[in-house]
Amino acid sequence: MVKCKTIKAIFLLTLLLIPIGKVIAGISITPAFIRMDKAMQGKKYIIPVRVTNQSAKKTEYFKVFVESTTKLINGIPASKVIKWTTVKPKNITIGPGESETIKMTVQVPKGYTGDYRVFLAVSSRSKKIQPKHSEEKIKYLSRYYAAWKNLHQDSRV
Repeated sequence: MVKCKTIKAIFLLTLLLIPIGKVIAGISITPAFIRMDKAMQGKKYIIPVRVTNQSAKKTEYFKVFVESTTKLINGIPASKVIKWTTVKPKNITIGPGESETIKMTVQVPKGYTGDYRVFLAVSSRSKKIQPKHSEEKIKYLSRYYAAWKNLHQDSRV
């Protein structure tokens, strides 16, 4: 009869031998932690945060946003506290081994003191987000405008 410890050992060894099919994006974020315990109320702080793609071959696409792990932060709705912090840009594309700097702006309104913890989240996306005005949309709008212009020129005669 095979002992339970032997089965566990074989199972763990099997897990080590199975190749991992998909690797999660490797990134580094600097600084990893920002403490603003001396922040002045009403003053705007701009904090550069550097995100580096550690992949040697793959371009990575990321969404950047501020979030909280709780619904209330120090008795205040998290959605309100999150609005004290903004990030630009909100979507970044980083080539292999390259870095991108995000500007995180924090402004604590007057009248608030205490510990308000929010997190800068950098979430991997599967592909690049298309701009609002893609080339196809611009071509369509150009044709539409040309037709509208011709119509109005004809009516002036």
